[in-house]
Formats: sequence, structure tokens, C-alpha cells
Amino acid sequence: MKEFLVGRADGNTFTVKKQYSAVSHKHCRITVNDDGSINIEDLHSTNGTFVKDSEGTYRRIENCSVSGNDIIRLGGTGIGAYCFRVAEITNPANVWRQAWHKVYNDETEYRQKINRQKQKIERHDKIKKMTIVIGIALFLVVLVLTSLAAIT
Repeated sequence: MKEFLVGRADGNTFTVKKQYSAVSHKHCRITVNDDGSINIEDLHSTNGTFVKDSEGTYRRIENCSVSGNDIIRLGGTGIGAYCFRVAEITNPANVWRQAWHKVYNDETEYRQKINRQKQKIERHDKIKKMTIVIGIALFLVVLVLTSLAAIT
């Protein structure tokens, strides 16, 4: 039987980066039994341990059987949550490759999010400038019409 402790504390078998604030210091325990079955147990974490079911919905667990392909989420749905496949923890040969892909994907997603925010700000700035130009144009039209009305 092998046990893997997962969390943000340095002494864990699998240490999650500190940036994942929704993950507790000792968040969960994954146990690979001698018969090959795998269990995951939440260690009374603050934000919970979730397993993705066949419909794609995460369900909160306290203790349950999982397979190597199951996806686990530590913490809620916010930015501080951490997701991984059970095999990333239980099969050490996959850990570094999977972790590298996870970091790369997180970084790519983060950059895309920042770019979307920049585009939103740029659109907002354009709308603001157009509103000012339209306001000035309307003011000038009113000024010209008022001048023409005064002349006649």
C-alpha cells in the first residue's frame, strides 16, 4: 500500500504551489492499495476535494474510490483551485511531464485572460472617446442653430 499526501505544505508527497490558495496545507490523501485500487480522502480541507463524474460535474467527496484517469479538483471553483489527474500523483513517471503541461496551460490561460481584459478596456476607451466626440458635435450643432435663430 502506498500513500500520497497532497497539499501546499512542504512535507507532502505532492506539494501544490502556494499560488493555489484554495488548497489546504494537508488537503487530501491518495492511497494505492496492494490490489491496485485507489482511494482519495479529504483531510478536512477548508475548500473541499471534488471528483469529476462521467457527466463532467465535480462532486464533493469525503472518501471515495477513484481511477488513475479521474480528474480531481482541490478547492472551490475560484482561481485558487488546483486540478489534476490521479495518475499524475500515483505514477511518478508522469508527474513531471503532467506538471509541466499544467503550468504551461495555466500560464497560457492566464495570458489569454489578460489579453481579453486588455481588449475590453480598449473597447471601453474607444466608446468613451466616441461619446465625448459625439457630445462635442451635438454642442456645436446646438450652438450653430442657436446662432442662426438669433440672426433671423
